[in-house]
Amino acid sequence: MTRRLLPATMGIVVAVFIAATAYTQLLLNSDVDAIDIASNSAPSIAYLADARATLRLVARDAARAAAAESPVAAKAARLAYAEHRRAIDAALAENAKTPEYPGERERQGEVVAALARLDERMAAGAGVDQAIDQADESMRALSQLNGTYLVSAERAIGRRARRRNFYAFLLDGVGVLVALLATLLAMRTVERYLSTLGRRARELEHLAIQVGHDIANPMAPIQVALHGDDESLDPAHKKARERARRSLARIQETIARLSQFARAAVPPASAAPDTPLAPALVAAARAVGLDARVDPVWRVRCPEPALRTLLDDLLAASAPPAGGIDVTVSASRVRISVVRTSDGDGGADPFDPQLHTPGADFPGIDLRLATVRRYVEASGGTVGARRGRGQRDQLWIELLRA
Repeated sequence: MTRRLLPATMGIVVAVFIAATAYTQLLLNSDVDAIDIASNSAPSIAYLADARATLRLVARDAARAAAAESPVAAKAARLAYAEHRRAIDAALAENAKTPEYPGERERQGEVVAALARLDERMAAGAGVDQAIDQADESMRALSQLNGTYLVSAERAIGRRARRRNFYAFLLDGVGVLVALLATLLAMRTVERYLSTLGRRARELEHLAIQVGHDIANPMAPIQVALHGDDESLDPAHKKARERARRSLARIQETIARLSQFARAAVPPASAAPDTPLAPALVAAARAVGLDARVDPVWRVRCPEPALRTLLDDLLAASAPPAGGIDVTVSASRVRISVVRTSDGDGGADPFDPQLHTPGADFPGIDLRLATVRRYVEASGGTVGARRGRGQRDQLWIELLRA
């Protein structure tokens, strides 16, 4: 049930977060009120503000033309008036290009009519103060109309933002809850998996011990029979008995390795022993014809018998080594690496139990590297292998520093 529910839950988590993101982006891209503010009301208010500011300059020019003491001064004031009027017309033309709100065309017509009256009064040489006030009032009313729609759009944006945040938070909250459920399911699945692995490891230990026991018991009378006197036997029988003795020795070695493999998973005591690395590694290296240089101060948290056994098995299973032994240290670990000739099977884990054909150098099952892994992992360390070039594999183990 959990195996089917976990992928479905993770799918729901992904779907919820995608929906929340898509919903937020959709609202951002379809915010018509913000677009209206940016393309209509705000530009209109800016254009009308420019027109009203220029209208003050028009009033000043009209006053100068009326009070001019010479024809030259009057002409200059009228030219300035005409230039500022063109600026007002340009600002109103730009405003007319923006989209229209309801009632805006009528207001703009009032502005045009007021400016026309202003021009008539100016051409007749009459007073323009009243015309200026009417034009300014009509521009103010048109600007206020755009401001009203700007405020309305702003409030709509605020409401939409609050609604968007609410639904986004709601979707995110659902996603978090489902993600929490998925995490709990994943933890439960991992716990069951680890429990299954532990149970199978214990079953394998019992199986190894039981197989060794079941083989060793019937071998006892066979071993007694094979230790008889060889002098009375003809050469053919002597050869057959010697072959049987070698087979019996291989069976005994396999039984010993099965027992060693089963015992290797027993973790050390809570107070991990402090064992020097150099003596065990130097002895194991000499046994396979290598020299190992190890700093005498390096110590590891592993029982000395287990350390000697795992180093002997590591180097013996790698013999003949294709390179020397490399020892490196970090703040918390000691890594021991050895390079060996690859067996050609790039997909196999060399630390798994290895099967050999009867004609191989090590017939039967080879548990040495598998036992090394169980010893190392029981001591809190790790093992690994790196496939190299030229048919070479680098095997390494890491033990905790003392």
